[in-house]
Amino acid sequence: MITWAEKPGLRDAVGASGIGLSFVEDHAGVLTISSTDDAAVQAIIDGYTLADALEYRKAEVDALVIKQFATGIKNRDGSTPTAAQMLDWPEKATQAKAWQAWANGGQLGIEPATPNIDAEITIKQPRSVRVGKVIAKAERLESLRAAINASAVQIKELLEDQADFAGQFAVDITAGWPV
Repeated sequence: MITWAEKPGLRDAVGASGIGLSFVEDHAGVLTISSTDDAAVQAIIDGYTLADALEYRKAEVDALVIKQFATGIKNRDGSTPTAAQMLDWPEKATQAKAWQAWANGGQLGIEPATPNIDAEITIKQPRSVRVGKVIAKAERLESLRAAINASAVQIKELLEDQADFAGQFAVDITAGWPV
């Protein structure tokens, strides 16, 4: 017979072992657990530590960071930027800032190349306008990134402060995000 106590990430840890495990709750709320190897499951349960639960919960927070960022950075059409678009932003912002500094400095010297921005320039939106929009969006992205990371750090610190599994479960990792 398996002695089970819910712990954050424990079901996933047992599942990752490849051992078949099922949970059935009857109408009275009694949970029955069965497995293909009770002794192996019990060994996993007995060896599962608060540090394992903390690691699991921190990974959940990391996944929420990604979701929060994706929620906060919608394109003009409401879609979420692709990975390629997101990878392009640091370089695009660097090019925009270099070009703006050159333009604001009297256009002395060689004009900085802006290949990542040039592809988006249209007749209606000359380089100077596009550069301004890129810089403004880059600043919003940086502000969003900083706020999301600050929330993640606070939640992880709260998780680290928990002295038992119940405390780990009690922390609402979905609350306190900026988006």
